[in-house]
Amino acid sequence: MKRIVSIFLFMGCGLSALKKFETKGNDMPNTLIPQVEDSNKQLARAMTMVPWFTQLLAGKKAVIWDHDNTLADTEKLWLMGANNLLSKKYQIIATQEQQDAFFHQTLGMTLGQAADVLNNFFNLNMQKEVLIEQWHHEIQKLYVTDLAFVPHVSHVLAALKERKIKMAIASNSDPRLLDYSVARLGLDAYFKPDTILNASHVEQGKPAPDLYLLALKRLGVSPDEVIVFEDSPPGIEAALNAQIKDVIAINMSGNRQALEKASIIINSFSELFESDKP
Repeated sequence: MKRIVSIFLFMGCGLSALKKFETKGNDMPNTLIPQVEDSNKQLARAMTMVPWFTQLLAGKKAVIWDHDNTLADTEKLWLMGANNLLSKKYQIIATQEQQDAFFHQTLGMTLGQAADVLNNFFNLNMQKEVLIEQWHHEIQKLYVTDLAFVPHVSHVLAALKERKIKMAIASNSDPRLLDYSVARLGLDAYFKPDTILNASHVEQGKPAPDLYLLALKRLGVSPDEVIVFEDSPPGIEAALNAQIKDVIAINMSGNRQALEKASIIINSFSELFESDKP
């Protein structure tokens, strides 16, 4: 996803790697997560879902979420991480045009796939694993200070939990950053450990259906009993390849055409709730 077009995706990280992050005074206090969840729960009870979403939920048993730029707002962190890496390590200042082009090429990719593009795009001539670790290090530092929910998505999570809807994450993310995000944002309040899935759990990431097929299996549901939230063409294609028909795309870029295969496109998760305005 992109905000203006100048945005990079991120990929994820391991619970075991959580201690490796330089959290110090910046990390979220453990006592804050229950408070946030309680606040979201109270708000979810007070908010009314729009009729079309209520109807869509009828008969559904589960929701499967993408993570990057669907649950966690990571666009700017990818962009900043890539720019920091290029300027610090390689003395390269990416132009806006280069950033836009890079974003389009890497939308929905795994970190490894995106690193290949980064390597070739800027002629870095670096060993892939080295580049992945360098980029990951820059993103990691930003996660500690700036990681946040996509706006209004926490209200959706709380509302679905109130309705006893089972949920899973199916993400192309690297395990380390994903696990850190789960802990940092308190996502384990909504997702069981065996339903938090990343690219390392399957042979092929998106757009192959593997992640969604595994999520369906872990949730114990069929494709017609599920709604998917996605943000990228590869993610939408992966869900459709798994025979899931109800795919809602969150469009943070303004480029609806790229998401046209989704059954529904929204620009904000606030669209799932009735407005309190007259």
